[in-house]
Amino acid sequence: MRRRFHTLLILLILPGLLAACSGLPALGRGSQPVDPLAIYRQAMAPSQRALLDELPPLPDYRMEVQVDPVEPMLTGRLTLTVPPEPDGSLLPEYYFRLYPNLNYYGGSMSVTLATVNGAGAPFDYHAEDTAVRVVVPPGAATPGEPIAIGLQWRLRPPVWEDERYHLIGASGGVLALPAFYPMLAVRDPEAEAGWRLDISMLQGDSTFSPAATYQVTVTAPISYQIAASGSLLSTDALPAPTPEGDAPPAAPALKAWRMVSGPAREFALFLSDRFGRAETYANDVRVNSWYRLGDEAAGRAAAEYAAAALRVYDTVFGPYPYAELDVVAGPLEFRGMEYAGLFELGTQLYREHADELEFRIAHEVAHQWWYNLVGNDAVNAPWLDEGLAEFSTYFYLQKINGARFAERLAQRRWQAAWELARARGLDAVVDQPVSEFANNYETIVYGKAALFHYELLQTLGQEAYLALLRSYIERFRFGEASPQDFLNLATELGGPQVEELYQRWILQAEAPEENAAEP
Repeated sequence: MRRRFHTLLILLILPGLLAACSGLPALGRGSQPVDPLAIYRQAMAPSQRALLDELPPLPDYRMEVQVDPVEPMLTGRLTLTVPPEPDGSLLPEYYFRLYPNLNYYGGSMSVTLATVNGAGAPFDYHAEDTAVRVVVPPGAATPGEPIAIGLQWRLRPPVWEDERYHLIGASGGVLALPAFYPMLAVRDPEAEAGWRLDISMLQGDSTFSPAATYQVTVTAPISYQIAASGSLLSTDALPAPTPEGDAPPAAPALKAWRMVSGPAREFALFLSDRFGRAETYANDVRVNSWYRLGDEAAGRAAAEYAAAALRVYDTVFGPYPYAELDVVAGPLEFRGMEYAGLFELGTQLYREHADELEFRIAHEVAHQWWYNLVGNDAVNAPWLDEGLAEFSTYFYLQKINGARFAERLAQRRWQAAWELARARGLDAVVDQPVSEFANNYETIVYGKAALFHYELLQTLGQEAYLALLRSYIERFRFGEASPQDFLNLATELGGPQVEELYQRWILQAEAPEENAAEP
């Protein structure tokens, strides 16, 4: 009966898929072209909708996804339209990351069909099955024209019996689905395959992807609620498949959620039939807090903290781009994880670690600027976004609690922890891949990197420092930056003194002082 259910699902959504993936421009009365970006503007904050006109053409995902949260199982199709190469050349192949196949993610993901501009295309697996290569068949693409790559895929996410640190899978009544689809890899001429296919470790973020636009339709049981990147356009109730004879229904009634996201690093998805929701606003941005039933007070507090952080960062860094921001409670213990237009918080932050809730939210909201607006390689240079997100909390607490409180944060949370690590011989170079850190990852990648930004602030002054960060956003908005990019810009605006600070804090490690007493 389950096989019949899946077949009926495909029949139900196939007509919409064909229409969504046709790639034909929309025409109005008199065959006048309609704004091709109009649908994506709906996902942007009203003041930021014109931003789309300033960006170069971006990859565009059209996805249809069917979710069986009980199994659990996902099946889907996507068409990714890739803009033409600036020089008019044709790439012989494209790589997509299958992040659920990382060992510690624990999922099983496979591609069942690939096409290029509608023609069947060969594909094979790479990087320990965490990437799939799609070969462009001869004659399938035209130089100077966009390329439409189609993929059919299925994902069996893991089921976890506990609620520890699980980035993907079913746990505690929540189905967490970041990176649930084949994600276009980042091109890098210096990488072995010309694409970034690094295998990451458990700590830190695993994904690295170019910004893209998304139109996504998710079909799931009607009893579930969905938190996702982007904005909801519409919902449609679908009847349960009709049983044969006297057989019981094969599945509950279904619902189709149609969503859209403006320029974003990824599209994240969370489902649960145990979510409550609190809502508030920060200027013209709606903040949704999705919490576990029973955590209402903390869920409401999470919405207010996130809205407060948005207001502060809008002022100091520049506007948040989207119409919505979602906060989702999930199985991350007392930690958090950032995604585009959404971040996840461990349920312990709503309960036994509630004293950390405000700070964690301030950190995760900052990632909407440092990770999403300005992307970077989180596997090989994790400090670039984590250090900035961590130090951003200084400005949040400065505004909310006053300058003296913010100074105490710098001393107690970052300086004292780093000095203790140094006394124990655990200081390390900041600019290293995730794999190089053992038991000092957060102290160095978060805390010591934040101390670099604190010293840079003291050296340049707050006005010049914030001008540097705004220039950093402007230069790399929805692009990717490297540590060298940041250093070049900071030296350009701040002078040679910046390079001295960079050398001391980012590129050097201090040995413990002889006979030094531990703090």
